[in-house]
Amino acid sequence: MRISELATITGISIYTIRYYEKQGLISDLYVQRNGNNYRNYKNETVELLSSIRIGKKAGFSLQEIATLLLELEAIGISKKRKKEVLNKKLIELKSRIDNLESICSIIQSKII
Repeated sequence: MRISELATITGISIYTIRYYEKQGLISDLYVQRNGNNYRNYKNETVELLSSIRIGKKAGFSLQEIATLLLELEAIGISKKRKKEVLNKKLIELKSRIDNLESICSIIQSKII
């Protein structure tokens, strides 16, 4: 599928898809180039972009997502490694939540 169709299906802009390619998030496993050098994206790219979106919402940086994707493509990520990465991110998110709740309490005390 062409990039415009991929953008329509995923709701991710063409600019962002190209950016993800430049950052190494969308590897050659997901893209084929035809004779006129146009990109043709495989159907699996839709799922990949969905995973990237979920990773971003979970607080992963694009670099962290790229590293995980490389692991998956190269050797496959073990359950143990996946659990370690997700637990680490969960701890980070809980810490951010605690900090935000603390800030909210301070702001709320200033309102009263």
